[in-house]
Amino acid sequence: MVVRGIPEIVQTIRRIYYTCSLAIYYVLGTSVTESWRILVVAPTPSFSHQIVFRSLCRALHKRGHEIVTITSIPMRNSSLLNYTEIDISSLYQKAVDWQMIRTWQNSNQLTFKRYICKSLNIMIEEIFKNPDVRMLYTNDSNESFDVVMVEMIASPAMNILGYVFNAPVIGVSTLELHYHHQYIIGNPLLPSHVSTWDTSVTNSDGMSFWQKTQNFLYVWFSVYEWNAVLTSARPDLPNVIYFDSIHVEQTPPILPQNLKMFLDDATDGFIYVSFGGNIDITDEIKRSLVELTSNVFTAEWLPQQGILAHPKIRAFVYHGGLQSTEEAVHYAVPLIGIPFQFDQNYRVCYLTSLGVAKHLDIFTCSKEDIDNVIRDLLSDMRYKDNMLKLRARANDRPYDSLGKAIWWVEFVIRHKGAAYLRFNGNDES
Repeated sequence: MVVRGIPEIVQTIRRIYYTCSLAIYYVLGTSVTESWRILVVAPTPSFSHQIVFRSLCRALHKRGHEIVTITSIPMRNSSLLNYTEIDISSLYQKAVDWQMIRTWQNSNQLTFKRYICKSLNIMIEEIFKNPDVRMLYTNDSNESFDVVMVEMIASPAMNILGYVFNAPVIGVSTLELHYHHQYIIGNPLLPSHVSTWDTSVTNSDGMSFWQKTQNFLYVWFSVYEWNAVLTSARPDLPNVIYFDSIHVEQTPPILPQNLKMFLDDATDGFIYVSFGGNIDITDEIKRSLVELTSNVFTAEWLPQQGILAHPKIRAFVYHGGLQSTEEAVHYAVPLIGIPFQFDQNYRVCYLTSLGVAKHLDIFTCSKEDIDNVIRDLLSDMRYKDNMLKLRARANDRPYDSLGKAIWWVEFVIRHKGAAYLRFNGNDES
């Protein structure tokens, strides 16, 4: 949804901001000295997760590698040779009820974790029962792979495929790592620090003694796409490699003509509203947003990066998802976050502490709250200034993130798993 012409709110937005950034991009060639066969397991039925794996798989394929991917949202692009997709889109109906926000709201942490574990177990069972997946791992299968890349939300169950094919396993997370992922990898657990998104603490200034005690109990009871500028720093082992923003297109998609005309005609700018593909926002929030103005463009699907790249955009109202956040930072768009679940609340709170976002509580915010937050953000130029600084910080690095991810995948294959990077204390516990 795109909202423009909000009365009195954007009248003060007259200044035009210019920014210049220099980026040196690692160019992925189409030829490599060796071509490897790669199995990618990306089951999560969510476009925001799948778009990251698509970017990674397409880049590996461009390098000359053969890709076999188990995915819940296949591209179905017949022009891609040596690129096989195993369709597990049935997970959308059978595995996870994405309207779990009511479960989150009406239950304690233990009940919610049980719900998530049950959903993940269903997802794993559906994957292994899929006929095309079974053909990969049956005893008479002649399939072989040089590496198995597994979405970490499904591990460690899917890691068995590394044993089946006698291949190293690379875990890939499209979220910051959860505590149990840190534990599996061998990373230090830091219950007294705010650097993990599933901590119960949402401020970035540190924890009180009582908060540290609560978080300690939570961590030990519970027992990477990651962006260094969007969360707190933490120590990691050398077998943990971070990448970010690999799905962000260097050339934003062309907008449909009717949408482009609508945005171009927004004299005082516009606000973009999207809560991703998995969540249906409450009727109250919908009404509150629509009633701000009668000048609204709605669609079931919009080219988000093309909208964020438009010069007249003033703010992005969203759910706090990582991929949308990376896109907003790339295009330096101030944010209004209404987080729903998982890592979203932590991220919006952290961005608020950086002065690039405003935070609203989905369960308590009213029409007046939304109106006031929009007015505050659009009338205070510091949010845009801070976002420009954050973008400059994110872009100030000596490598291209996608090139880095590809290099490490090939490194693991070349060095037969690179076991020497792992913490051997894991094997002794």
